[in-house]
Amino acid sequence: VVNKRGSYISLKAISIMMVASRLLGTLLAQVFFIPGAKYVA
Repeated sequence: VVNKRGSYISLKAISIMMVASRLLGTLLAQVFFIPGAKYVA
């Protein structure tokens, strides 16, 4: 965006997608944490 090679809209969309993927990954890890711990134990 600074070098005029991309648009602000695409930058905003990519940053929202990165935040959403981190949130989804965290939630998914919480779902699998307890069953995984029981499996290991």
